[in-house]
Amino acid sequence: MRLPVVVLALLLVLPLVHAGTQADPEIVDSPPFLDAAYGALRGDTTLGAPEIDLVAAWFGSNDTTVGVTWQVADGTHRIEANEDLTFGVAFSCGTQLLDIHAQVSSIPGATFGGMSFWDAHVPVTVDGNLIHVDIPRSAFASHSCTLLKNTMAGSLLSIATTDPNARSGGGPLWWRDQAPDVGHGRDFALT
Repeated sequence: MRLPVVVLALLLVLPLVHAGTQADPEIVDSPPFLDAAYGALRGDTTLGAPEIDLVAAWFGSNDTTVGVTWQVADGTHRIEANEDLTFGVAFSCGTQLLDIHAQVSSIPGATFGGMSFWDAHVPVTVDGNLIHVDIPRSAFASHSCTLLKNTMAGSLLSIATTDPNARSGGGPLWWRDQAPDVGHGRDFALT
């Protein structure tokens, strides 16, 4: 009788330890893609931004790193001299709310990734519609967590302008996307 109970327990736990993939990501976005109200707040109601239009995000891990990959609708759309793209995944880790982020910029040396409460930068790779960053497992050591819960992905396009008055609709124009639109993505186990 004990064997069926053990098998049942394993079946309940297995979905938690499954690493996401492009075909089966932890976080999936659905239309509407971009937050138009946020763009309008910043004074731009026409700008399209497929380079931050999230499709999905997923975690992966190995013995030394925990990686995050963001997939966008069109990562080749543009990155102009006055633009920065930022991608993030927020999650609960033990009692902390943390995030892993990647900044992509046309400025040399300004493309890097990191994690909150961890004082280091890591390289970011951009491959077509995929943005990826690997964070060393040691960055998680002080947080005593084994499960990343309440996962959410986000992206932000910041466009510098000549008008410094950002609060009245001038200055930087910001566009953002969030996934999922409601609730959270799947939990990810740090195994």
